[in-house]
Amino acid sequence: MLRRLQDESGIALVFALMTMTVMTLVAGTAIYYSTASQHESSRGKASDVAYRLLLNTEYPSWVYLVGHGATTMWERWNGDQMRGDPSMNSYNHYAYGAVADWIYRYSAGVDTWPSDAGFRTIYLHPNFSSKLGSIDFNYQSPYGEIKSAWVVRGSDVDWTVTIPANTTARLPLPASRVSAFTINGKPLADNPNLSLLSEDAATKVFKLAAGTYAIKTTSP
Repeated sequence: MLRRLQDESGIALVFALMTMTVMTLVAGTAIYYSTASQHESSRGKASDVAYRLLLNTEYPSWVYLVGHGATTMWERWNGDQMRGDPSMNSYNHYAYGAVADWIYRYSAGVDTWPSDAGFRTIYLHPNFSSKLGSIDFNYQSPYGEIKSAWVVRGSDVDWTVTIPANTTARLPLPASRVSAFTINGKPLADNPNLSLLSEDAATKVFKLAAGTYAIKTTSP
């Protein structure tokens, strides 16, 4: 079933890449966005294509809905043309909202750690983007509020993270760019609440204790 969905979403993705419009629907959107972001993040980059699709204003797209009066997610992309039509049966519909999963997990970068679900261990992997400019996300987990808010100004990135009490976070960074990050105004090596968990040639994974951190970096 998953293979079939991947194949079908791949066909839709080819069209999407040609037109920068959304044709992947629920299953395909989740597969494409998460796959694209994991691939790009491995090179320390934001998913440029994912943001271009997210922020496109042409029909069919999410921002097209916003530009045509939507304050909820419609069941049809052209709901503005079907007001009063009985076949337009929902103006508050999850289907196209599948992209929100990507916004939370990959744009804001707040995710669960694969071996420790429930946000006791928080997986931080945001995709900073000058196209979006900023994001301010918070989630009320069972342990308290998790917050991720970043702003891109030119090549500078300011990222504020809150890790609630009785939890820790995992922060993977490109090994070649660790020196480009500071936490609370200090190099990573000088922060007592940060420790190196693992590393390979491409990536270093750090552990963050509970607390609020002001992280600064630059766009690669």
